[in-house]
Amino acid sequence: MPQTLPTNPDHEAVGRITRSDFNPPWWASNPHWQTLVSYQFQHHPKPDFDRERLELRDGDFLDLDWLPVADENSNQNSDDTPLILLIHGLVGSSKSHYCRNLCHHLQQNGIDSVVMNLRGCSGEPNRLAIGYHSGKTDDVDFVLNELKQRYPNKPLFAIGFSLGGNILLKWLAEKQNNLLHAAVAVSVPFDLGLSANRLNRGFSRLYQKRLLVLMQHYILLKKALLEAANIDISNIKQCKNFRMFDNAYTAPLHGFINAEDYYTRASSKPIIKDIQTPTLILHSEDDPFVDHASIPKQEELSPYVTLELSTHGGHIGFSDMRNPFKPKFWLENRIR
Repeated sequence: MPQTLPTNPDHEAVGRITRSDFNPPWWASNPHWQTLVSYQFQHHPKPDFDRERLELRDGDFLDLDWLPVADENSNQNSDDTPLILLIHGLVGSSKSHYCRNLCHHLQQNGIDSVVMNLRGCSGEPNRLAIGYHSGKTDDVDFVLNELKQRYPNKPLFAIGFSLGGNILLKWLAEKQNNLLHAAVAVSVPFDLGLSANRLNRGFSRLYQKRLLVLMQHYILLKKALLEAANIDISNIKQCKNFRMFDNAYTAPLHGFINAEDYYTRASSKPIIKDIQTPTLILHSEDDPFVDHASIPKQEELSPYVTLELSTHGGHIGFSDMRNPFKPKFWLENRIR
């Protein structure tokens, strides 16, 4: 894990904003190039995950995908072996390139990892009408408490990507406990309303369109459950942007008045100042998913938080393309 996390912030009133050393060649600095190249080409061999199903108190389930150290002589229960929980982004899973890459990298460096597939994201629809959203922290809380109960002396860390990063930051601010040694959040949509606006502009509409298709497919798989919960999905395919989708589905199903209420209550930015766990946020200023105005200012950060900004990097991109035939995932070495 990063060595630049604040560990003794008592003398500081606010967090820190630093500059990243990520510096791609000029011809690979475009944010869309960064975002798409990382998605399309940066894949290590598919990790051989071990799947575990966790039964939840409300009758639903979560699937965890484990990747222990690739050494049959290693002891996963060893107190001094770190364990890292990964939380993916919207419509992601343990198959997402950033989870695959990082888990593979951690395994090669002797670190155990486990990916939390959010409800309905492991390849099988979840049992209940409710799913996951950017502010749903109770499932993360359940998983982390389960891990801590199993391995009470093991150093426990968490890494969240995009939506998963927003969930992680929100959980850290709400719980203020000592379950985690440290945390990392990558490419976070700090202000969900501004991110919805950003994804409805210019080239970013292509990302929005692709994500909406996947989200609509997910909704239709749960048609019977949603109708039983009095959620009208008859016009779900007419939702042309995130605000329409969240008004029609996310908000009413998860107890919000409307999309604006959801964005206000689920955004992590207003409560980052309450975090009391050493936390590193990695973010690119050219992220095509995140409005630049939503990036927290120094006075909005907790003294436990370091926000590391890069000029380039796209959305969970950070591709070092100096050798275009073997692109490297810069995040792997930065996070470890």
